Amino acid sequence: MKGIRELLKLKKEDTYLCEVFNHTAFHQNMTRFKKGTARMDLCLLGIRFIEGCLDEAYAAERPGTRRMRYFRFPFLAEPRDKLAKTELNTLFTELGLISLGETQDSKDFDNYSPTRAYKALEAAHAGKRYDVKKGAYGIAEQPVALFHTKTWSKIRKGVLKFLDAHPVKKSATSTSSK
Repeated sequence: MKGIRELLKLKKEDTYLCEVFNHTAFHQNMTRFKKGTARMDLCLLGIRFIEGCLDEAYAAERPGTRRMRYFRFPFLAEPRDKLAKTELNTLFTELGLISLGETQDSKDFDNYSPTRAYKALEAAHAGKRYDVKKGAYGIAEQPVALFHTKTWSKIRKGVLKFLDAHPVKKSATSTSSK
């Protein structure tokens, strides 16, 4: 929670720089999830838990502001099972979550360096996806750069360098964590 609250405090002028989104509590590939299984039930519980933690962190660090409620499937892997997908969509509706779709390559968890963080932000700024091996490519459905909160201490320097090099605009891309 400490890392999440630190990210939520970051501001440049009057603009908050980071948003924190739900990425599940256990970071499991959901491709083979089936409705009614213990694995699926645990995942749903984890999603609810993370939403509660995020609500608490936002209330503490940004009182009175409305937070963005997005969800990103770990490894960009949605369940293939239609019933599992329906159950997740029901939960998303209940919690007010919107799926981010494809943003970065599934290798974005390899962005553990300031240089890679900077390059991922530049790609998002240009509306592209980013992969450690390919660099910037294609088009992102959402112009967002995503990083795990646990990497913040490793990528902080690159993120702050990017923010210094790119003035904040009202519609500018903010860095995001999951």
